[in-house]
Amino acid sequence: MYMETVDEFEPALDFPRHMEMSPRCVEWGDLMRGYQVPAPEARAGDWWADMDEVFDLETQHRHMVQNERDQHRHMVQSKRDGGGGGDDGEDGGDIDDAASGRS
Repeated sequence: MYMETVDEFEPALDFPRHMEMSPRCVEWGDLMRGYQVPAPEARAGDWWADMDEVFDLETQHRHMVQNERDQHRHMVQSKRDGGGGGDDGEDGGDIDDAASGRS
């Protein structure tokens, strides 16, 4: 199971509190334990083990979008500065050039 919590979450205190408030969760947990084994790094008696996050899809997506924006900005600025930047093998002329009267 993967779970994100608030910084104040303390598993040793908060899981038992939750279980006390919800007998249905206790029933579900008992049922699911038959399909699970503790992680090898779990301490004796612990069912859950902390893990380090190795990948976050949302962060990855934000980085990809930002990189695309940066590349686009660089390409547009390069064309405005007369550096071309196009991949068509020409001198960089495009719609911006036509609109400004340059050729």
